[in-house]
Amino acid sequence: MRNLLTREYLKYGGTDINATAMTTATGTYYSDAIRPHYSTGEVGLLVKTSAGSLAVTYEVSDDGLTFYEPYGTTGDKVNTIAGALTEDTWVSFNPVVCEYMRIKFVLTAANSTVSAIYHQQEKA
Repeated sequence: MRNLLTREYLKYGGTDINATAMTTATGTYYSDAIRPHYSTGEVGLLVKTSAGSLAVTYEVSDDGLTFYEPYGTTGDKVNTIAGALTEDTWVSFNPVVCEYMRIKFVLTAANSTVSAIYHQQEKA
């Protein structure tokens, strides 16, 4: 078996999350749905930002339309990717098993952000 590395630029409203997608205001932004079902488990998220503070979490879905925050067996949320990013960051995380997921960005100041997600896929 060999592993293939897949890169996908996150999209917001069908457009790559880039310097024009999240520069106008503070607030919450969601990427379009991502299908991580081929992933071997660990995911890398590259976030290039000039934010004053940027929190990143993820949500999961079974249909790509309705999303939920995942909880662990103790009742705690298990969706935090990064708490308060203020500079370019590569974050490695293990999302829960799901058919779809989306990345949630919470901005506390207008900024410029580019983001890409990477995951490995086993190939026979």
